[in-house]
Amino acid sequence: MSFPEEHLDSPVGYFPAEIGKPVKYGEWTIVRKLGYGPRSSTWMAIQNKQKNYAALKIFTVAATADGSAQNEQKILYLIRGLSNTPRIQQHFNEQSVHGEHLCLALNSLTFSLETLRLNNTEEGKYLHLHIVRQILPEILDVMGGLAKRKIIHGAILPDNILFWSIEAAQDIKPELEQSPCHEMVEVIGSDGEPYLTVTSQPMRQGVKWNTTREDISGVSVFLSNFSHGMTEPAPFNAPANFLLPEVLLGEKVDCSVDMWMLGCTAYLLATGTPLFSDSYISSPRDVLKETLPKLEEMLRNNGKVSRKNYVVFAKFLRSCLADDPAKRASVEEQFDNEWIDPYY
Repeated sequence: MSFPEEHLDSPVGYFPAEIGKPVKYGEWTIVRKLGYGPRSSTWMAIQNKQKNYAALKIFTVAATADGSAQNEQKILYLIRGLSNTPRIQQHFNEQSVHGEHLCLALNSLTFSLETLRLNNTEEGKYLHLHIVRQILPEILDVMGGLAKRKIIHGAILPDNILFWSIEAAQDIKPELEQSPCHEMVEVIGSDGEPYLTVTSQPMRQGVKWNTTREDISGVSVFLSNFSHGMTEPAPFNAPANFLLPEVLLGEKVDCSVDMWMLGCTAYLLATGTPLFSDSYISSPRDVLKETLPKLEEMLRNNGKVSRKNYVVFAKFLRSCLADDPAKRASVEEQFDNEWIDPYY
């Protein structure tokens, strides 16, 4: 039997968590797996004395050693109080057979926009336009707060935009009781050692890919995964066809990086296809120069964006994707864009 999710025998060193396992000398007890990624796994835990719950993001040994975990910790403390971002309660280190893991105690969030998009298998893995238009103002608000603090997020991607989840203990406890966690299963790793595994169970959220405009209007999203964040230029860890020309060409960058990525993300969510193919990576400015004039045609041919919307949507995309960073729209300018409407 293979590992159902993260490979616990991987050399990156995932934390071998178990349901009921105490951490931080018994202050917390793990009660459910919420999710995982290439650098961490996330677990719902209860703080035993206070009876509070938190999402423990437990980084791999590799991410702890290379500094990306500590970078996320630093950024989260810098942005404390900024709406629609993860709230850090505390941090600590935990030892395992693999080595040392940094752990961040955060408010619980649930699944991502990318998960929601991929769930639309009936119509082509895209999101209805009213969902895209509803979430963009909240992300722009976060981007504005980051820009004031001179912080670049560096990975504004559908994977890193998560839906709000219940947080209060009186709400979480009955949810856990009504939906017991999956059973742990033993898997023999490539090293011949046994590992206990369990599959993720994000907290429930009523949003679906076909959620109506009325139902989505009361739902909040959070910009997460600040291990990519930076207060000064650093290497980017995002798909190359989401990176702007100056990053690919090794030129100076600023906070407009995030506006560029927001444009690429909006296009992917609304159409189900990336804006740029792999050919963009080798000649980004040539491909960009060829693509921007054809946005209306591309949206029309894609068929997911209605005729009454694709002209203003294309205008919004161009404001994000200008080759000259000085000509990319600021957050304040985007709130005057006719396509951005916080009450849409």
